[in-house]
Amino acid sequence: MAVDIGNAYLHAYTKEKLYTIAGPEFGELEGRILIIVKALYGLKTSMSRWHEALSDKLRLLNFKSCKADPDLWIRDAGNHYEYIAVYSDDLLVFSKHPSVILQGLSAMFPIKGGKPEFYLGGDVEAVKDEDGVFHYACSAKTYIKNVCDKIEKLYETSLRNHGSPLPDGYHPEIDTSPLLVGSEVSKYRMLIGSLNWAITLGRFDVHYAASTMGRYQIAPREGHLEHVLRIFGYLKHHRKRRLFFDSSEREVAVGDEIEHNWSELYEGAKEEYPPDMPVPKGKPVKMTTMFDANHAHDLDTRRSVSGVLLFLNNTPVQSYCKRQGTVESSTYGSELVVARIAVELTMGLRYRLRMMGVPIVGATVTYGDNMSVITNCSLPSSGLKKKHQAIAYHKVREAVAAGIIRLFHVPSKSNLADILTKPLGPIKHYPLVKEILH
Repeated sequence: MAVDIGNAYLHAYTKEKLYTIAGPEFGELEGRILIIVKALYGLKTSMSRWHEALSDKLRLLNFKSCKADPDLWIRDAGNHYEYIAVYSDDLLVFSKHPSVILQGLSAMFPIKGGKPEFYLGGDVEAVKDEDGVFHYACSAKTYIKNVCDKIEKLYETSLRNHGSPLPDGYHPEIDTSPLLVGSEVSKYRMLIGSLNWAITLGRFDVHYAASTMGRYQIAPREGHLEHVLRIFGYLKHHRKRRLFFDSSEREVAVGDEIEHNWSELYEGAKEEYPPDMPVPKGKPVKMTTMFDANHAHDLDTRRSVSGVLLFLNNTPVQSYCKRQGTVESSTYGSELVVARIAVELTMGLRYRLRMMGVPIVGATVTYGDNMSVITNCSLPSSGLKKKHQAIAYHKVREAVAAGIIRLFHVPSKSNLADILTKPLGPIKHYPLVKEILH
């Protein structure tokens, strides 16, 4: 259930020392000095005061703040946990009996509550899959429509349909078109910010495009603007793509797995559990991670691009796309760097889930499409002579030894993280995206 709290800030008291002189709208109090005691909208610390006031009330309902995310509140409900996700005065309540929680909140604040249909710019709906099973799904279709309408009015154009965010093989770093000037630069930054929020709402298919074009916000060119408008044209005509919250187990092909003895190399390696984590309850989840690197993609600096995609059961929940901080002289080196990033993201997500009381089944199945990296990090006997790659190398191998991840090879054409590392044409882009967004 979604909850909106009315006049939220006014339920908190400010710590700022402020006063005002009453105007004629105060009647007989006109001219009097009035001390401000409530956290009025517009004061510097009102958001913080409201956060404190809401936190005190949630504690009265026996909710506790999750240490992995202070704006996620958790309550023990016997054989499972109940949650409240807080974003300022907008709340999402997750419970088998959410109306009971809403009754407790309504005794403290004036609230409006109901089934979530629109939350933080995203559409929420219950839809049937191909097997007739209902799933919750989120999309950015309303947000994208509103943004695209605004863009078309702003640039007096009609956004055309494209089968992929960027054309195959596009390199913005070699664009030599004239620089944008004046207010056009600010408009360009607005477009990039709008793309970033679409990604937050689950449109992982434009993450690479937004990350790439976002590098030119200081000095964008006309050619860059043209391609950013192409991204919005793609979003406009594919805005109905949705992210299913699918709790079914993800089908993973792991092949024959051989147990190896890592004790001599990484003695005592094991996954560290948070000492204060809640007792795991509820339906267990399996994690899957896919990673990929595009070696020396940037023609100016020859830095590679990293891409990581994380799944909980059959639901993609996090994407990562960024240029690497070092120039790697080989494909192996760039793939090893992103493998280390994938391990760190995986460990971070496993920690957050455990602090939410979610049971995790086994090691995270992790896929990469570079056979050398998979082999070197899976076999204790494989060595590494390049010193500058040793940190990433040992980070990944230790995670394997500790049972945090299990590494497997996946063909490049089946690696879903490929959409996060390079511009793909429609023929290559669509088969990968349809596995993530419905």
